[in-house]
Amino acid sequence: MTKKPDRKKELKKELGILFKEKSYKAHGDSCILCGNKGLYHHYIMKSRNGLYKFDVRNAICLCQRHHYIIHHAPPTEQARIIQQIREKKGKEWCEWVDIAEHTHGESFSTVKWLESQLEILNNIWQ
Repeated sequence: MTKKPDRKKELKKELGILFKEKSYKAHGDSCILCGNKGLYHHYIMKSRNGLYKFDVRNAICLCQRHHYIIHHAPPTEQARIIQQIREKKGKEWCEWVDIAEHTHGESFSTVKWLESQLEILNNIWQ
C-alpha cells in the first residue's frame, strides 16, 4: 500500500524554502544591528498558532553574536538589543509588531491557510 503524501507537510516545507528566499530578498544577508554577514533570520514573534511564521515582516537578519544575545543573554541585555532593533526598523514596523503581538486565534496551519500563504509569498518581489 502506497502512503498518501501529506499535503500539509509538503506545503510547510515549500513555504519554509520560499520564506527564506523572500526574507533574504527583503532584509539582505547582513545583521540589522552591526552590518556583519548574518547567518540567522530571527523571528520577532514566536507564534504558537503559526500566524506569523511565513510573514516576511516577522523576520530580521542577525549575525551569530546578536542572535545569541537575543536567546541567551540576561533579560536586560536582551531588552537593550530588542530596543536597538525597534529603533532600526522604525515606527511603522513597531506599530505592526505591537498590534500583531496581541493577535491570537485558531490554528493557522490548515491546508487552506498554508496555500494562501504560499500564494502571498509567491506574489511578492517577483
